[in-house]
Amino acid sequence: MSRRLLAFTGIWGLLLAVGLLWFAGSGTIREASGLTMGTSWSAQWVVPPWQDRQPGLAAEFASLLERLDRQVFSTWAAESELSRLNSQPVGTAMPVSGELLEVLRLSREISSLTGGAFDVTAGALVNLWGFGPGSPIAGGPRIPGEEEIREALSRTGADKIELDESASTATRLTDVYIDLSAVAKGYAVDRMAALLEERGFDGYFLEIGGELRIGGRKPGFRYWLAALEAPDSEAFDIYAVVGNRGENFGIAGSGSYRNFFELEGERWSHQIDPRNGRPVRHELAAAYVIDPSAARADALATGLMVLGLAESRAFAEGNDQPVYLIYADESGEWSHYASEGFNIYLAR
Repeated sequence: MSRRLLAFTGIWGLLLAVGLLWFAGSGTIREASGLTMGTSWSAQWVVPPWQDRQPGLAAEFASLLERLDRQVFSTWAAESELSRLNSQPVGTAMPVSGELLEVLRLSREISSLTGGAFDVTAGALVNLWGFGPGSPIAGGPRIPGEEEIREALSRTGADKIELDESASTATRLTDVYIDLSAVAKGYAVDRMAALLEERGFDGYFLEIGGELRIGGRKPGFRYWLAALEAPDSEAFDIYAVVGNRGENFGIAGSGSYRNFFELEGERWSHQIDPRNGRPVRHELAAAYVIDPSAARADALATGLMVLGLAESRAFAEGNDQPVYLIYADESGEWSHYASEGFNIYLAR
């Protein structure tokens, strides 16, 4: 073969490679949004030029989230599975869906992993302090007495839920009140991601109430970027930015800087420590977790907010968990800690 022909074929090969690379990195972003679980949801996903747009996906998202909320996880809807489980007689097994069983199983796992800092049965305590859906207190938040706290603690504990996976049943062993709001949004966003991946879409940015699931890249091979909110801000201010590097994972956060009430001259967090029955009182303002599962990240972020700064750092390092913590230092200024696993995703 002549040098001219070799050069000619080499140039065309290079052009073909560049063309294929451009084609692979092209596409359009589709969007959908709505309301679910008492908050908003949004979805962006990349449709490559060779793939069917599947315009019905937005409606499928809405239908999926409506079902998970109203029929499975809601504590407000009397007909939901969770509401029926909470009203089931103590000691009576109730058949449950695979979805509820999976989230209850995960909740018990994270409760054990965090030493009880994450506990979906803390509803009795939340209601006792006056800011839960089952609160008997018409006047809103109040400081309960010691005996009331002890009584509520006796009805708290993930070990008081018995799961029979072979029979697909759940049983309340004592009169616990189960609230899955600290894990259900993460689970739902995982289900949205699974739906997209089943349809062949691997580039997406999904969000429910601030809990995220990110996958693949944007058109042009760009990373998806997620902003971590600065604590104690009137408006939304960015404290840090995470880039997914083309990887697929969930990001969830939990914070106490906006969820609080003031009573008798003191500021109290809505975040209850299930281990002692009282609102958390420490310097940690926000905890963010990256995990392959957004549901797991959601639950862990809540647990870390209960653990506080020192225990959360030890947890991140001991479990090789990507964690980002924002806290008030000794001077009252905001500072942060990023675990090694989280640090690699920080864009700024």
